[in-house]
Amino acid sequence: PSYARGFTIDTVENGYILTIHNPWQGAQGVSYRYLLSESDDMPDMDGFDGYIRIPLERVIALSTTHLAYTYALGRSSTIVGVSGGQYIYNGGIRAGLDSGAVVDVGFDNSLNYELIMSLRPNVLLGYSVDAGSAGYLQKLTELKVPVILIADYLEESPLGKAEWLRVFGLLLGKPEQADSIFASIEDEYLATKALTASLESKPMVFLNLPFKDIWYLPGGTSYMAQLIADAGGDYPLKVNTSRTSHPLSIEAALRIGVSCDVWINTGMATTKAEVLAECPPAKILPALSSNRVFNNNKRSTPHGGNDFFESGVVAPHVILKDLITIFHPS
Repeated sequence: PSYARGFTIDTVENGYILTIHNPWQGAQGVSYRYLLSESDDMPDMDGFDGYIRIPLERVIALSTTHLAYTYALGRSSTIVGVSGGQYIYNGGIRAGLDSGAVVDVGFDNSLNYELIMSLRPNVLLGYSVDAGSAGYLQKLTELKVPVILIADYLEESPLGKAEWLRVFGLLLGKPEQADSIFASIEDEYLATKALTASLESKPMVFLNLPFKDIWYLPGGTSYMAQLIADAGGDYPLKVNTSRTSHPLSIEAALRIGVSCDVWINTGMATTKAEVLAECPPAKILPALSSNRVFNNNKRSTPHGGNDFFESGVVAPHVILKDLITIFHPS
């Protein structure tokens, strides 16, 4: 891959070797190797963590981003199971949940293993936030359910996240289409990013709302920090070297917010009144008084589904255009 760090692909005689690298936060030197092949003959599996017969026909996906990659390739009909169905935005998958064609299998420690087995999946696409939460892997392995950990959420680059399309292209029998779609995304993203290259004035950007008295701001090497920079914005925590969220007290966060011109991604709040109800001290922030507050929830469902966190993974070029319009209206 050109941008993604979480996987590599090698072509072999009977298919592909897919290697997933460090698939949870803090993982070092951890990798999983899968042999992907169209052959029905089980090869020598020495040195591999799984054999995946491709193209997949029955898939359980535990993250909404997995659905987005599948939908982008026109293969959402392969989805038979999901996790957290109420948070899904895609209308086709939601219709499948309503009709029973798609089933919610639970999440984390509450996965319904009997239900998973009954769905006869070719593979379960999972993810893990730490080594401990990867425990369900062992249980599913014992049940002979193939599992691939998808680590797209750890990518620092917007194009790195989108490039996981290549993995889904292999799994779903659409490698050339995946390459073509990604090349189009890459071209448009880079062309859009170039619009901000010569800008001298860049607004300072603030983000989010507090959760249980903790204000989480993206790390300086995170996906959102990269989007802000590419859109011609400045970010107070850009010198922070973490790609994960940085916890701050409300007071410390507001001290940062008072120097910011624009405020984005205000959680569940959809109006200024809701922002102030959630965090009354935020009334001191200049972005609020100047009406430069923008949320990423225009494409949402009443049940909490948000397409920013779903198909947004394969539309970084669209998100970038939105942010440029917000930061530089002219």
